Amino acid sequence: MSLGSTALWKTAPIRCVFAFDEDEIRKFTFLYSEKEPARKAERRLRKNYPEAEYLVMKGYGHCGFQMERPEEYAQLMSKEAFSKVERS
Repeated sequence: MSLGSTALWKTAPIRCVFAFDEDEIRKFTFLYSEKEPARKAERRLRKNYPEAEYLVMKGYGHCGFQMERPEEYAQLMSKEAFSKVERS
């Protein structure tokens, strides 16, 4: 059975939470577009990874920021990655 032929993938509970220590979690950055369907999981992620950083790009849909402003996205991700390495 493929995932496309069933609604199981939409209804099955996701209980996959990886164990990281606080120092590792501080290196995480979750980036969402404001209208991103994946933001449904944001509350659960914040609960499980409270030390992570969460960025929401206002006015964009799914991958909108990355697609419409790729240079700024690349700079943001480079800056985030570099600053996280500096903090560790």
